[in-house]
Amino acid sequence: MKMEKPRELAQWLKEEGSGLFMAGEMCNEIEFNGKSLLDLAADIARGLGLPVAATGNTMRGLRERGIERVGRLMAAEVGAFMRSGWGDPITAERPSTLLLLGYSPGVARRLVTAVTDARTAVLGPAYVEEATCSLPDLSVKAWGQYLDELAQAVKQGA
Repeated sequence: MKMEKPRELAQWLKEEGSGLFMAGEMCNEIEFNGKSLLDLAADIARGLGLPVAATGNTMRGLRERGIERVGRLMAAEVGAFMRSGWGDPITAERPSTLLLLGYSPGVARRLVTAVTDARTAVLGPAYVEEATCSLPDLSVKAWGQYLDELAQAVKQGA
């Protein structure tokens, strides 16, 4: 399902309390008007109160931004944990929702298709039909604005 409005997505994300935010390497590489994608990832995860699976080299940056519930995992490990029973040190309970940010559309598509029995949300600039929820196709500028509005909405409690 496409989530056209950040406030609607914030409400959808808050429906279930157990989730896991996955921050991919692209979070280290993209900036919007002086704010990095990693800044926005930290703001969104903090606003939702979610632990973060730091994939790529995002662990240090997330810790520098005050994210305490963070652990380094390879993205493929999360999919394997989701399929074979949960045994991850980041969070004791199996997440009911996985949020992905910082992945190319192709990688995000492969990750969400590997997940069963959980909701998935792709927060990238391209619509991923296979996800339970995805942002619509957006320009880079519109994507940055959407994520900033989403961060504000989850901080305010949507």
